[in-house]
Amino acid sequence: MCDGYFDGHVIECPLHQGAFDVRDGRAVSAPATRPMKVFEARVQDGMVQVRA
Repeated sequence: MCDGYFDGHVIECPLHQGAFDVRDGRAVSAPATRPMKVFEARVQDGMVQVRA
């Protein structure tokens, strides 16, 4: 997904062109049908922190 096309709140998979809403992981475009796992993240002191 790191090479995917990102627009607003949606990222598109560069391999299959399925799209997901990055806020909650839900699939928004075929061929994706299941939600993507998402993690809570924040930027603090210029560093991205991800809660796993």
